[in-house]
Amino acid sequence: MPVKSSDERDVDLAGQSLGISGLNKTAPRFSPMHGDRSSRSVRRSMRRVLQLVALFALAGQVLSAAGTPPFAHERLGVADGCFVESVAFYDAVRERLGADAWCRILQWGAREDDEIVAGHAVAVLEHQRRLWIWDVNYGWMPSAVSPTQREDAATVAAPVTAKYPRIEARHPLYRHDFPQTAGRVGASDPPGVSSGALRDAAAQCGIDLDKPLP
Repeated sequence: MPVKSSDERDVDLAGQSLGISGLNKTAPRFSPMHGDRSSRSVRRSMRRVLQLVALFALAGQVLSAAGTPPFAHERLGVADGCFVESVAFYDAVRERLGADAWCRILQWGAREDDEIVAGHAVAVLEHQRRLWIWDVNYGWMPSAVSPTQREDAATVAAPVTAKYPRIEARHPLYRHDFPQTAGRVGASDPPGVSSGALRDAAAQCGIDLDKPLP
């Protein structure tokens, strides 16, 4: 059995990492007995190309494992507006995914170099049994925290605050809106005065209380 050169073995290994066999069979063959330097150069170039292809394939697998963000979201561009940006993201979630989507604004205070400073705020979304973080500084980030721990603000915050090593995060907590039902709010009668008395007085002045104010 012929002994393969180191270049041929590298080509085979690169091919195996891509799930491709027989790359050496399709590659141009040169006899090393002739001392052909061009053959070595070609094989080295092929080895580099295959290594790059394998690297890009691995990167694609990593991105695929990380998942695709639920939707595209643009920043507002508000200066020092992490909380405002997070609220805008929260509203976008309600608009795109519906009012039943689980989304929270995660906020914490901070200490930096023995000085109390303004903290930070991000948005947390559970989508298709996975937690996502939206940070105005980083955009979408998949979270390694299990959705079963989503209510634990400190646990959810830990991998996010790790991206800010100079900041000592303090007291992470959730903030979220509560649904409000639209309706007409009527004015209550002043103490000791009935609605009938008010209407009579208004009528004497030529005022119709049932007409909207200009």
